[in-house]
Amino acid sequence: MGFGNARSFDYWSVEFGPLACGVMFLWIKLVFFSVVTLRDVWWAPETPVGNWLLTHVDIFSATLAILMLFFAPLLMLPRVWRFTSVVLVDVAVSTLVVSNVMHFRFYGNIIPLAQTSSVHNLKYVVPSIIAQLNSADIIYYLDIIAVIPLEPYYRALCKRVPSLDAKGRRRFCYSLLLVGIIFAAPTFRLFGPGKDFVSAYSNLQREVVATVGLLPYYLGGVGIQAWSRLHVIRPVERQRVLSFVNSRRHGYQASRSNLFGSRVGET
Repeated sequence: MGFGNARSFDYWSVEFGPLACGVMFLWIKLVFFSVVTLRDVWWAPETPVGNWLLTHVDIFSATLAILMLFFAPLLMLPRVWRFTSVVLVDVAVSTLVVSNVMHFRFYGNIIPLAQTSSVHNLKYVVPSIIAQLNSADIIYYLDIIAVIPLEPYYRALCKRVPSLDAKGRRRFCYSLLLVGIIFAAPTFRLFGPGKDFVSAYSNLQREVVATVGLLPYYLGGVGIQAWSRLHVIRPVERQRVLSFVNSRRHGYQASRSNLFGSRVGET
């Protein structure tokens, strides 16, 4: 069915309902984690929550932008496969959030990006992980538990309601990508000249997540690492560094005192 012919509520809910719900539920979970779970990082009794939220809008905009960029390509999939993919992404991101909740309880910090490469050692710490679980953590999976039984009904609806054609899906995919980029644009100011946001990735993980959100933290870290690996030191830069070190070394030797190296009691 073409874009102009589909106007019924059933059509819009079947075509875009699962994806919209996935974005909404994950956005709520991620914002809840950054604002509530990490409240000890930013909370100050003299600062009202409303004022703090107004100065930390990147948590809302950057998180929503990342989710839009994540989910936009799923619009190109058939509807049943799209439903399944949305559920799988929801499970993966929810598990990432719960993992950080438990890590924060034990270590008081976010899981550093460097530690994600040690996932093969997970089997050795499973008992400790289970000990950190809280019955309240189930809240992060409630939407998944409620949605999975609806899959047969959604499949039946897909057979009754005509699908959007490939051209229309591609149009919505590009539109969602564009909106995601627009929402992400304001956060790029944190990486501008004179900002120490890049160095904070290795030293102040909690503060970064409390500023931009969990998903932007990890994706930003991946981008920073990729950029650092692509940036090769050129011979001109290497020679400049060597010249600086040599000049400092010679200057240090020239400025040494005549008493340098003498021992107490010697004349």
